[in-house]
Amino acid sequence: MFQNIIEVLILSAIQGISEFLPISSSAHLILVSSLYEFKSSSLLIDISLHLGSLFAIVYYFKEELLNINKNKRLISLIIIGSIPLIIFGYILYTTGLIYSLRNIETIAWTTLIFAIVLYISDKSRFDKKISTNLNIQSILFIGVMQILSLIPGVSRAGVTITAARILKFNTSGITVYCADERSQLKNKNKAMTVLRSRLFKQKQAEENEKYAQDRKTQVGSGDRSERIRTYNFPQSR
Repeated sequence: MFQNIIEVLILSAIQGISEFLPISSSAHLILVSSLYEFKSSSLLIDISLHLGSLFAIVYYFKEELLNINKNKRLISLIIIGSIPLIIFGYILYTTGLIYSLRNIETIAWTTLIFAIVLYISDKSRFDKKISTNLNIQSILFIGVMQILSLIPGVSRAGVTITAARILKFNTSGITVYCADERSQLKNKNKAMTVLRSRLFKQKQAEENEKYAQDRKTQVGSGDRSERIRTYNFPQSR
């Protein structure tokens, strides 16, 4: 009993670390369980650990999820994008095919293949923003690509990033690296200064873009129908 608890705790830690990285958490759970001959390893345990990750994500984004009116469109797109994964996941489970995929050979090949695909897709030019350019067609493509993450070795985060890169979406945020100083603390402070400057510039650019869009809606197109003619008549007329 105590050994089972220790095994589940180890698998939980692996799941928590690998879930949000572009590496397959399912593959790492299977590999560690196989390497150390864990008795607690099973599909049910893996699903329970993924469910724990889902609860953590929901808790982290609780404010955005509760503010439905503001994020209604994004939440709707997330639900639509999850439909293909749910359907094919159910098919794999009911047919028993999911068990035949849980082996080290499959993990090795899928890890290698999709690492190369992610590397190639990351070399493309990205000019779309998820906040403005994400639509139903894009989210369905990403959702279909996520079906591949049902195969151990295919990272859900990795395949999502790959799909977004193929669609020319810029998925990365602002990153700052500094190694000019010998002291890590000085490097951190210097990097934070640069980061604040970049964030300020980004905010300014967004505000300027928003202002420009508002101006476009206020300025007429010059069409004949928009012109207002006025006539001055004598008061006695």
